[in-house]
Amino acid sequence: MTRKTIAVLLVAVCGLAAGLYAIQRGGVRQRVVVADLTDSLDQAERRPAAATFDVAPLTIGTEAHRAISTPGASRITWELMLPDNALIEVAVALKPEAWTLEGDGVLFRVGIAEGRTHEDLATRLVNPHGQADDRRWIPLSIDLGAYSGFKLSLFYHPRRLKWRLVFNTNAGSPGSTDSRGDLPLWGDPRVLGSGSK
Repeated sequence: MTRKTIAVLLVAVCGLAAGLYAIQRGGVRQRVVVADLTDSLDQAERRPAAATFDVAPLTIGTEAHRAISTPGASRITWELMLPDNALIEVAVALKPEAWTLEGDGVLFRVGIAEGRTHEDLATRLVNPHGQADDRRWIPLSIDLGAYSGFKLSLFYHPRRLKWRLVFNTNAGSPGSTDSRGDLPLWGDPRVLGSGSK
């Protein structure tokens, strides 16, 4: 093989690899909202089952969100197929009336499950009584690229799987049972993506 042939082959392989990577990552297409999780709250599994999960607009500072209010210790699970290039966007906060109540805050956790597997994707302790900077909506943006879109694999096809998105709240620090001031809010939870679900 000549050097020129080798160079042409290398350019072709690099171009193919770049093209496959662009397809896998959803190309340069803009992400759009494909699932407003607040709209599908009635279809979600909610724990504790007898608890009230209210939805109402809430402004904190100058930022407004349609908020899901949950008990201090709670879990909401949505089941859905993920779009290509998937991303979760949500804001977390505690109700303003909790800011002056003693306590150790609330631990917010977002995870993903399929079958018997579960993985925490993001955790955030929110303690507005102890941390003045937590007296606001705190944005979380969680990349679901590993769980969505085309993959170069014989066995792993995330486009075909139904995923469980799990939103948990618990008393502040690990092992804590202090539920004082635990008034958590999930603001506008949604899934964004490019391409079809």
